[in-house]
Amino acid sequence: MTNYPITQLLPDFKCIRLHFKAEALEDIYFSSFMGSTIRGAFGVALKRSVCVTRQPDCSGCMLRYSCVYSYIFETPMPADTKVMKKQSHVPHPFCLSDISGLRKNSYKAGETFAFTLTLVGKSIEFLPYCVYAMIRLSHAGIGKGRGKFKLLYIKEMAVDYQCRNDIYADDVLHIPQQFLTVEIAEQLMQQYTDKNRITLHFISPFRIKYRNKIWDQLEFHILFRSLIRRLANLAFFHCNRKVDIDFKSIIDKAISIQISEQNLSWYDWGRYSTRQKEWMNFGGLVGEITYEGDISAFIPFLILGSWVNIGKGTAFGLGNYRIH
Repeated sequence: MTNYPITQLLPDFKCIRLHFKAEALEDIYFSSFMGSTIRGAFGVALKRSVCVTRQPDCSGCMLRYSCVYSYIFETPMPADTKVMKKQSHVPHPFCLSDISGLRKNSYKAGETFAFTLTLVGKSIEFLPYCVYAMIRLSHAGIGKGRGKFKLLYIKEMAVDYQCRNDIYADDVLHIPQQFLTVEIAEQLMQQYTDKNRITLHFISPFRIKYRNKIWDQLEFHILFRSLIRRLANLAFFHCNRKVDIDFKSIIDKAISIQISEQNLSWYDWGRYSTRQKEWMNFGGLVGEITYEGDISAFIPFLILGSWVNIGKGTAFGLGNYRIH
């Protein structure tokens, strides 16, 4: 593994995390996974807020490379790209996380729920559109029966997972202050006194495909392959930076990290994809897993991953974890 610090491997990478807390004004019924409902409804609200052509499909729209909705939700592949050439879309520059109650799917009027929206790189410029779409969504309603809700606050989430500055309050949008960067990830690394042992707590299902199948054995190198690929693609497409990483060297080192303890279980759920017109089964691992070995060089990457999720379905809120 290269000795270069993460600040040189992932320069210019940054994101912000916005924490939404809401109160149900009417009974709200989510799908089997709340993040899926929020993601879909947020997309509809954003498209209705910014789309000027009203075309049902972004792929044939002349504005697809300059439209806020297209960039955030469809994220078209740049015509001249040299990365992921075989894919039609690139990783979305946002994800949901810290979803209230993984197994709680309904909220009575007066109950509160919360979630966090992460915006990466260029998408931070579109923060006002995202906030406006969420406000519009609160008026339109969400879930089965379109239950309306009131946004109690939108705050920035700091690196300690505490809510800090107001982003939106009293109909005023405030400028973000808590940008999360690779420099901050390196600083946080110093807090870990034991750099040979680390525990990851998966709050939402971690779903990964390895060797053409969904994997239920969370060896460290399998997890890290997914993480480094995601970070590299987010940096390239949304932070205007090609990542210079010796992937073979870093994966070879990751193979040496061993599982010391694990308490993981499989959580299954499904959703109907309106875009693909079919019911899709999802599922992943939740719980805790502890790794041991020479893990110090991986810690900054793991910190970044805790901000942007890893694995499949990150935009829905899958693959959200915290480090203990």
